[in-house]
Amino acid sequence: MALRLEDWICDNIFDVAKQEGWFFAVTYYAVRDPRYLRAEVCWSESVKNWKKAKPIQYPSFEEWKASTAQCDETSHLTARERKARSSAKLVHPNRLAEAVASYMDYEALAYWARPALESSSLLPTDVAREIERRCPGYLPLRSTVSEQTSSDSAQGWERLMLWTGDHFFQDAKSEGWFDAILIQVRNHPRAIRTMEFADHCDKVWSSKLPEPYPPFADWRREADLYVELPG
Repeated sequence: MALRLEDWICDNIFDVAKQEGWFFAVTYYAVRDPRYLRAEVCWSESVKNWKKAKPIQYPSFEEWKASTAQCDETSHLTARERKARSSAKLVHPNRLAEAVASYMDYEALAYWARPALESSSLLPTDVAREIERRCPGYLPLRSTVSEQTSSDSAQGWERLMLWTGDHFFQDAKSEGWFDAILIQVRNHPRAIRTMEFADHCDKVWSSKLPEPYPPFADWRREADLYVELPG
């Protein structure tokens, strides 16, 4: 009966999403939402507890939803994952949301600059100018490191993101909730779309960097509109 109800909801409530082919995107993000995870934990605990002793009166849907809000969505995770997710409780949701948005901005900058950073040719002037404007002090450090290692080009994107974390998210790191930023960014629709667009650009630009290199604002706008079509 539960599976039939689930199928009915999918077919009747989300029929437009299914017809247009983006229903899987709905479920992808839904199952990663803390509300879904708390409901899943509450359901699991209810099944276990009610096998031992059924409630005298079956709770209403609103009562059950209220009880899900009290569940710990991390209880079924590994200790490491639980610690990372629990770190979100160390910061106000609004502050965390602002940090997540800021981190995605820097990550998008790194994705945009990645082909140039990992190219053997000189860094385009516009790319260097944009990085210096948003990450002042990074390029001189990168030049110093490049002289000390021959593998710098393969680590351009990673180095920029590590530098960004150390310089712009010190409070999150010192207060213990930096992992919460990474978790939310990893599952954020905009971050995923940006990553897929960056991979697309890597393929298109694999033989040669574009001339002129697209401005970051234009690239970010295209990333937000990018749709990866099947096939």
